[in-house]
Amino acid sequence: MFAIALAALTALATGSGPQSAAAGGSDPSTWRLGPSGIGPLQLGMNPAKARSVIPGLRIAHHRFCDTWIVPGLDSISLFSTHSRGALSSASISAFDEDLQPGHGAGGVEVGDSVHELKQTFGKRLRFIENIRSVRKAFYRVLSPGGRQTAIEFTVNTGNGRIEYEQAGFLGEFYYTDGTELCA
Repeated sequence: MFAIALAALTALATGSGPQSAAAGGSDPSTWRLGPSGIGPLQLGMNPAKARSVIPGLRIAHHRFCDTWIVPGLDSISLFSTHSRGALSSASISAFDEDLQPGHGAGGVEVGDSVHELKQTFGKRLRFIENIRSVRKAFYRVLSPGGRQTAIEFTVNTGNGRIEYEQAGFLGEFYYTDGTELCA
């Protein structure tokens, strides 16, 4: 177990391995969420650059943000805010009817326990806050190299299970920062 956790943490931290956010690969089923994005789609990437690496990318325009649709990546939500004009968020939710496992950061999936989360990320995992009124606790893993992005995990404090994983820019996470990305 320790060797698997160490390998997952090393791949997430260094961007190595076929399933890391940096490596990408052409098969979306192998992409894993990371602090910098998912697959070849990096946070901050503009639509033109994204389409050059994902020719099938479609963008649906909405009032405050746009939804990015990648064929074969149905259970991942991708958004770009109009103010940023670039990929702002990639997330996995337990409430998604099409949830497909295998995209969780470092091998940690929605539905896994907070214990598994802590074992996988160790000291890199930072507790952010516990909001008792909604029974949620928030943890983050910051991206390496000083980028202002992170992966945030929302944990249901009632059952100790991960409900949500989101890669995004610091200051733009829904609950803890009070920002609803695409209201």
